[in-house]
Amino acid sequence: MTLVEVVAGLALLGTLLVSLLLTKAALAKQRAAADERLAAVAACDQMLAEHRTTGHLIPRAGGGVVDGMRWRSEMLRHEEIQDVTIEVIRVVVTGEHDDKPLAQVEIIQAPPGAK
Repeated sequence: MTLVEVVAGLALLGTLLVSLLLTKAALAKQRAAADERLAAVAACDQMLAEHRTTGHLIPRAGGGVVDGMRWRSEMLRHEEIQDVTIEVIRVVVTGEHDDKPLAQVEIIQAPPGAK
Protein backbone atom coordinates (compact mmCIF):
# COMPACT_ATOMS: atom_id res chain seq x y z
CA MET A 1 0.00 0.00 0.00
CA THR A 2 1.46 3.32 -1.04
CA LEU A 3 1.43 6.58 0.79
CA VAL A 4 -1.04 8.02 -1.76
CA GLU A 5 -3.50 5.22 -1.04
CA VAL A 6 -3.18 5.76 2.72
CA VAL A 7 -3.75 9.53 2.38
CA ALA A 8 -6.76 8.94 0.08
CA GLY A 9 -8.20 6.43 2.56
CA LEU A 10 -7.77 8.85 5.46
CA ALA A 11 -9.43 11.66 3.46
CA LEU A 12 -12.35 9.38 2.66
CA LEU A 13 -12.62 8.30 6.29
CA GLY A 14 -12.48 11.93 7.47
CA THR A 15 -15.23 12.94 5.05
CA LEU A 16 -17.38 10.06 6.25
CA LEU A 17 -16.81 11.01 9.88
CA VAL A 18 -17.72 14.68 9.31
CA SER A 19 -20.93 13.76 7.48
CA LEU A 20 -21.84 11.36 10.29
CA LEU A 21 -21.33 14.05 12.94
CA LEU A 22 -23.38 16.61 10.95
CA THR A 23 -26.20 14.09 10.60
CA LYS A 24 -26.12 13.33 14.31
CA ALA A 25 -26.33 17.05 15.17
CA ALA A 26 -29.29 17.57 12.84
CA LEU A 27 -31.05 14.54 14.32
CA ALA A 28 -30.51 15.83 17.88
CA LYS A 29 -31.97 19.21 16.93
CA GLN A 30 -34.98 17.58 15.26
CA ARG A 31 -35.53 15.32 18.27
CA ALA A 32 -35.46 18.28 20.66
CA ALA A 33 -38.05 20.13 18.55
CA ALA A 34 -40.27 17.03 18.44
CA ASP A 35 -40.01 16.57 22.21
CA GLU A 36 -40.97 20.22 22.73
CA ARG A 37 -44.04 19.81 20.50
CA LEU A 38 -45.05 16.64 22.35
CA ALA A 39 -44.76 18.50 25.66
CA ALA A 40 -46.93 21.30 24.23
CA VAL A 41 -49.61 18.85 23.11
CA ALA A 42 -49.58 17.18 26.54
CA ALA A 43 -49.87 20.58 28.26
CA CYS A 44 -52.77 21.56 26.00
CA ASP A 45 -54.50 18.25 26.64
CA GLN A 46 -54.07 18.65 30.41
CA MET A 47 -55.42 22.21 30.35
CA LEU A 48 -58.47 21.24 28.27
CA ALA A 49 -59.15 18.20 30.47
CA GLU A 50 -59.06 20.37 33.60
CA HIS A 51 -61.53 22.82 32.07
CA ARG A 52 -63.88 20.02 31.06
CA THR A 53 -63.81 18.18 34.40
CA THR A 54 -64.39 21.36 36.41
CA GLY A 55 -67.10 22.58 34.06
CA HIS A 56 -65.34 25.87 33.39
CA LEU A 57 -65.39 27.32 29.91
CA ILE A 58 -62.23 28.15 27.99
CA PRO A 59 -61.81 31.92 28.22
CA ARG A 60 -62.68 33.87 25.07
CA ALA A 61 -59.47 35.86 25.40
CA GLY A 62 -57.14 34.61 28.05
CA GLY A 63 -53.88 32.93 28.76
CA GLY A 64 -51.76 31.31 31.35
CA VAL A 65 -49.03 28.79 32.02
CA VAL A 66 -49.41 25.03 32.26
CA ASP A 67 -46.47 22.63 32.68
CA GLY A 68 -43.99 25.39 31.83
CA MET A 69 -45.73 26.17 28.53
CA ARG A 70 -47.63 29.38 27.88
CA TRP A 71 -51.09 29.23 26.36
CA ARG A 72 -53.46 31.85 25.01
CA SER A 73 -57.00 31.68 23.75
CA GLU A 74 -59.00 33.80 21.35
CA MET A 75 -62.56 33.67 20.11
CA LEU A 76 -62.72 33.09 16.37
CA ARG A 77 -66.47 33.07 15.81
CA HIS A 78 -69.77 33.50 17.64
CA GLU A 79 -72.60 31.95 15.65
CA GLU A 80 -76.17 30.89 15.98
CA ILE A 81 -77.05 27.73 14.09
CA GLN A 82 -80.66 26.56 14.24
CA ASP A 83 -81.35 28.21 17.61
CA VAL A 84 -78.09 26.94 19.10
CA THR A 85 -75.46 29.54 19.92
CA ILE A 86 -71.83 28.45 19.75
CA GLU A 87 -68.40 29.96 20.10
CA VAL A 88 -65.31 28.73 18.32
CA ILE A 89 -62.26 29.26 20.53
CA ARG A 90 -58.65 28.73 19.42
CA VAL A 91 -56.13 27.70 22.06
CA VAL A 92 -52.46 28.14 21.12
CA VAL A 93 -49.62 26.69 23.20
CA THR A 94 -46.17 28.26 22.90
CA GLY A 95 -42.84 27.73 24.57
CA GLU A 96 -41.99 29.47 27.79
CA HIS A 97 -39.68 32.05 26.18
CA ASP A 98 -40.96 32.56 22.64
CA ASP A 99 -44.22 33.03 20.76
CA LYS A 100 -43.67 30.28 18.20
CA PRO A 101 -46.83 28.13 18.22
CA LEU A 102 -46.04 24.55 19.17
CA ALA A 103 -49.61 23.25 19.30
CA GLN A 104 -53.06 24.66 18.70
CA VAL A 105 -56.61 23.40 18.85
CA GLU A 106 -59.97 24.93 18.00
CA ILE A 107 -62.88 23.97 20.22
CA ILE A 108 -66.59 24.63 20.07
CA GLN A 109 -68.38 25.58 23.26
CA ALA A 110 -71.61 27.19 24.34
CA PRO A 111 -71.23 30.81 25.40
CA PRO A 112 -71.46 31.66 29.10
CA GLY A 113 -75.04 31.55 30.32
CA ALA A 114 -76.27 29.51 27.33
CA LYS A 115 -78.38 26.42 27.88
